[in-house]
Amino acid sequence: NPQGFSYDPDADPYFANRAALTGSLVLGETVSLDGQWLASDNDIAFDQGRSRQRQQSGGLTLAHQISADWRQELQLGATREDLETPAFDARFQSRRQQLDWLQQYRLGGGVELSGGLSLVDERGRAGSLSGGPDNYREQRQRQALWLGMRQPAGRLSWGATLRHDDDEGYGSDLTASADVGLALGDWGHGWLAWGEG
Repeated sequence: NPQGFSYDPDADPYFANRAALTGSLVLGETVSLDGQWLASDNDIAFDQGRSRQRQQSGGLTLAHQISADWRQELQLGATREDLETPAFDARFQSRRQQLDWLQQYRLGGGVELSGGLSLVDERGRAGSLSGGPDNYREQRQRQALWLGMRQPAGRLSWGATLRHDDDEGYGSDLTASADVGLALGDWGHGWLAWGEG
């Protein structure tokens, strides 16, 4: 649209290099380790110059089948991003690490009990490429504990979850959710859910 705001029909290219790795390792009859890693290096052009964006993320999952009805997982994940724009003498960085411990247990009658603990550390900063002081630099941590129960099979299915979060930025909060489903045969399936948070 030649009449539009900031009309400038020049070519602003975008170049991206990406890599990904995944792997799995069986450590015994009941223990396995899975991992993945993703990375990208992007060159983004715009009218005033170029930006370089680098992103990386990875995770490890250690799974242990304790018994036929009991399974636990330990998950470790991390992400990082760097964005540099020399035209504006600007640099942005973000970092995030997360650790989750999950438990799943199958009770009698097809009822499934699950719970877990989550720990998150987030960091961000913004400043100048020329080495001046940061305009923004913050760190935030969050812990969460949750417990759920679910009956996924049968004509009547239901589930309920209770979760407590403790966030340095937003404080502590207790939230709950519940749902119920009814199989209506050839007519379809009815579902009702309630949640907060």
